[in-house]
Amino acid sequence: KNYQGESFLLKGPIDLAQMIGPFGINGENKGLSIETGPKANLTIVNNRNFKGESKIIDPNIKIPELSSKSGFFDDFQSMKLNCIQPG
Repeated sequence: KNYQGESFLLKGPIDLAQMIGPFGINGENKGLSIETGPKANLTIVNNRNFKGESKIIDPNIKIPELSSKSGFFDDFQSMKLNCIQPG
């Protein structure tokens, strides 16, 4: 939360059916902060394997605490990161 603690950078496009990655990264059920880059379009889904409710986070967005209070989920379990191509 609030950009404290562990962090990792993802470069897309990438689809993560589960928020468990290489080198022991486990992003499931954690309080998260998110910052998207200028060409990033991020879709988060509340269940594994892209099942359930989804929310889109646009480019250049900073969310210090991802939660239901901020209109998202308290945690999410899958995500898709796409790169926006120049028009």
